[in-house]
Amino acid sequence: MSLAPDLRSDDLTDRIADLIARLGDTPDAIAYRLAEARITGNRADAGCCPIANYLRRAEPCIELVDVCGDAIDVWTTAGEHAWLRAPDEIEEFVSLFDTERYPHLYARPEGTR
Repeated sequence: MSLAPDLRSDDLTDRIADLIARLGDTPDAIAYRLAEARITGNRADAGCCPIANYLRRAEPCIELVDVCGDAIDVWTTAGEHAWLRAPDEIEEFVSLFDTERYPHLYARPEGTR
């Protein structure tokens, strides 16, 4: 299910929270789901980590995503912005990914999506 391009910030926050919840409740579960969906990313790159790439793929109205520590910032193609606190399991996944725990999720030179 994709959101309408005129999505409001509150709806966007709810949608992002729902998409994040679908990934799983542990860093390993999240890594498994991302690998299963063939989503990769770059280490230490808030706008191109696997979580950011997943969110952009799952919701086409999302233009930009930054996943920084405990925060997720999202902007839509219509200019709406939302911020939400990243769940602990997302924060832990990103930390482990950045410290080389999930090398199978590293983007290859040919692309990250």
